[in-house]
Amino acid sequence: MPKIELKNVTKRWGGFYAVENLNLSIDDASFVTLLGPSGCGKTTTLRMIAGLETPTSGRIEIGDTVVFDSDLGINIPPNKRKVGFLFQNYALWPNMTVYDNIAFGLSNIKGEMAKVDFEARKAHRYTQEPCRRSKADRGLPQQEGRPRPKKGLHKAHRCVHHLHVYRQGAV
Repeated sequence: MPKIELKNVTKRWGGFYAVENLNLSIDDASFVTLLGPSGCGKTTTLRMIAGLETPTSGRIEIGDTVVFDSDLGINIPPNKRKVGFLFQNYALWPNMTVYDNIAFGLSNIKGEMAKVDFEARKAHRYTQEPCRRSKADRGLPQQEGRPRPKKGLHKAHRCVHHLHVYRQGAV
């Protein structure tokens, strides 16, 4: 995961400042948690990094790439930032298996991707106990509790994204 720099980032709607003059540096390969009360700008900050929200002003860099700069007029769209964003209320298709949900998202990515050995998935199936199916082959309602294939989605993101952003009370 590359270094992330937010410099003087502000997001406001009219007179309401969701984020005001934020300076944040996240080193390469770091794990960071944003903590704070409701309405303090945590989600807005994550959405600005991912490109789902446009800052009012400031600069955002991911690695060596400037993805947003209000002074220079740079605003790289979300699909070009290589940021995986897993929402709190994620959209999954209940008629598909966990594997099919992951594959669907990956099949819509345009551009160069890491090579995936699909034979490894087949080999993994054969290592499972005869009575148990891999969780990836189960339908979503068969997951323990509510549908929660986040770990699998995270692993899928890992092969195409530089950065993973999770918006959740507890991951």
